[in-house]
Amino acid sequence: MLCVLSASAAQLTEDDEQFLELIGEELGLAVEKTALGDEKEKSDKNFKELFERAHDAIWIQDSDGKILDANQAASDFTGYRRERLIGGDVIRSLNPRL
Repeated sequence: MLCVLSASAAQLTEDDEQFLELIGEELGLAVEKTALGDEKEKSDKNFKELFERAHDAIWIQDSDGKILDANQAASDFTGYRRERLIGGDVIRSLNPRL
């Protein structure tokens, strides 16, 4: 809700009303954007928790095969620490004989 007070008893012009309506719409969009940001943050947190707690090996890699992140199960599976996996080549990490 947008409330406007005026020091004078003058009526709002049509331009004033349109301007206030625009301000109200922008405020509504800002509130909605904040709510969506909060939802995204919660979703990201849930994803990270699932990623970390998974019993299956999961890693994220770029199109060149570079490992960007890996969970503990991937570390257990390969025998490499996560720090060693991240930044490494996925083919070499999964097949150390190469």
